[in-house]
Amino acid sequence: MTAADRERARVGKLRYSEVRPGAFSPAPRLPDMQVEGIQQAVLYPTMLLGLPAIEDAAFAEVQANAYNEWLHAYCAYAPKRLFGAAVVPTQEIERAVRTIRRAKELGLVGVFMRRTPPSGAGS
Repeated sequence: MTAADRERARVGKLRYSEVRPGAFSPAPRLPDMQVEGIQQAVLYPTMLLGLPAIEDAAFAEVQANAYNEWLHAYCAYAPKRLFGAAVVPTQEIERAVRTIRRAKELGLVGVFMRRTPPSGAGS
């Protein structure tokens, strides 16, 4: 992305229709990687960085599982080149453990957990 596009994304003004297709579809991602000389990539959940702030723990778990299953399918397109880091809901330890176990079953290679607590934690 250009610096201008990164700034538009940062302030929420970049539309999905303006993002390169490789961001959400694996087939066009491989040529993009080739241009950059990237042989393998680990993908992580940038769009779900706010997951720990969702107050409804069950909803956060459902979102995490949906993303992780999508990521598994995305990486399965090129399993020797694309690898996924699962998103984990941190609202409740039982949900986090369950999600991590499911991600391992899917073949995701790691997890992404924010170190910040959910909104309102500790208050």
